[in-house]
Amino acid sequence: MKSFDYIVGASAVSVGFAAYFAYSVGIPAATGTLVIVGTIWPLVLMLLNIRGIQEASWTNNLLVALKILALLVFIFVGASALLASGNYSNYHPFFPQGFSGVMSGAAIIFFAFIGFNTIAVMAEEVKDPEKNVPKAILFAFALCTLIYIGVSVVAVGIVNWQLLGASSAPLEFALKTVTDNMFLLQFVAISALFATTSVIMASIMGGSRALFAMARQGVLPHVLSTISRQGVPAFTILICGLVISGIVLLTGGNLDWLPRFLISGPS
Repeated sequence: MKSFDYIVGASAVSVGFAAYFAYSVGIPAATGTLVIVGTIWPLVLMLLNIRGIQEASWTNNLLVALKILALLVFIFVGASALLASGNYSNYHPFFPQGFSGVMSGAAIIFFAFIGFNTIAVMAEEVKDPEKNVPKAILFAFALCTLIYIGVSVVAVGIVNWQLLGASSAPLEFALKTVTDNMFLLQFVAISALFATTSVIMASIMGGSRALFAMARQGVLPHVLSTISRQGVPAFTILICGLVISGIVLLTGGNLDWLPRFLISGPS
């Protein structure tokens, strides 16, 4: 079910946030650090969601705007340097690990495509949903596709894929090879925290509404369809936040285990 995808995907992203957080503050990205930060952060975002949809949506909109700006900066600066150098050797061979390598990478990043259906799940809280929801889905899909392709092509073009994969902050690492502008480097580095936070936030919003809809239809206990004074399904938000943190804690922040759990779980 979709709520399962939201929750497990957010657990993986929480570990990613913890890794970027450790890198940003200059502390070792040990397993204990990843688990502690990755467990606490979803709980913080859960509490923000409980405060109300306006607070959660405004926060998420700001985070998304900042991360899109950072990605566009990365694409522009990196592509300019790549075109100026005329060196495209990093694209050869194009599939260095063959088809199995492509599938392994797809399994890890699969949850990045979960967010599109969040728009439909949130339809009841959108003005004029018949008109705005389809437009939002198409716009989000088109924009994300262009940005995903742009970042991937530029990052692999300016840095060898093996070095890129070994870095704890790949975009910042790639950007360092083409510019020494500290403002741009810091902005792109911090944007990883914005990006991962917005994904966790949206997953809690979408997952809780999916559980709420199921409870309202009688599939889950009716108490989960209760709306709080803030106008949000507080019980299902609590469930999502607690389970996301619980998965990170129980798996020890193992990113290799999380994607397999996501793919083999309920459909």
